[in-house]
Formats: sequence, C-alpha cells, structure tokens
Amino acid sequence: MASFASIVASGVSRVYSRFGEPATYTDKQGNPLPVTVVVERNLAQYGQVAAVQGKSIVINVRLSELATPPRRTETFTLASGEVLTVDSVLSSDGIEHKAVAA
Repeated sequence: MASFASIVASGVSRVYSRFGEPATYTDKQGNPLPVTVVVERNLAQYGQVAAVQGKSIVINVRLSELATPPRRTETFTLASGEVLTVDSVLSSDGIEHKAVAA
C-alpha cells in the first residue's frame, strides 16, 4: 500500500505535468537553473486568509527542482520571455515552494 506522502507527491506530479511550464530560475548570484513552474494569476485571496494583498501572481515550484525556497528579488523567466520577480515566499513544505511574484 502506498503511503499518504507518495500519493500526494504523485498528485502534485500530475498537476505539474498538466499545468506546468518551463522556466529559468535565476538566483541572486545570477546562476540560472531550468525548472518547471505552475503560475497562478489574478488571485484576490489565497487559502483561508487573504494573505496575498495587492499581489496577484503565485509561482509554484517543486522542491525536487529547487532545493531551497526562492528569495526576494530572485527571478523566474518563463518560456514566453516574461520575467517574474519573487516578492516573498508564502509557503515551503516537503513537496513545493509557493512564492508571491510581481
């Protein structure tokens, strides 16, 4: 029988396979890293509390592709050429990081 964690990880993998898009993460030192992200746009409220005020983009990236949470001012460049700059990290668990971007 599969563990709960493996079932959740499998579900997250399916979400990234379906909705993920290629991006390049660039840290503060300018080091690029190819990753797959799920971008959520036009959010007025995130979760149970309106934790995202005045921000409307959340970038989700798997821990397996980015070991440490992204930091403020680091960027994700989408395949379209759009550059999203990290403002803050909403959450980081054992599966993925969620960052607010502008």
